[in-house]
Amino acid sequence: MAAVLDGSGISPTEYVTMRAVALRGPWDGPDALAAFLADQPQLNLSATAAARLVDGLQEHPLIITGETVALTAAGANTHARLTARLAPVTADLYTGFDDDDLATAQRVLAALTERAQELRRRTQG
Repeated sequence: MAAVLDGSGISPTEYVTMRAVALRGPWDGPDALAAFLADQPQLNLSATAAARLVDGLQEHPLIITGETVALTAAGANTHARLTARLAPVTADLYTGFDDDDLATAQRVLAALTERAQELRRRTQG
């Protein structure tokens, strides 16, 4: 993903955040979005780093915060443009895999992510 995003001015973590806003939003305020991001082990973000990430996207302005968090028009355009750039790479990545195998892999990865989050919660007290 990083190679495809090179030159776009958007980091992979910023893109993932915009994707979360676009596909899982709107969020009930910036704190809820930051908490979600900090709880994603694959992003490896502290609560402070997640809050800074949300603040940075708002400053650009790619997202707007208030009662809810959503993409701005510029954010929606940027997200659409980058998604279009990533689509062929993603298609190539998954080509040739059986749909059932992909579904199994998705379930296993979701379970692993949930376990990692639970372990993280336990170790953080």
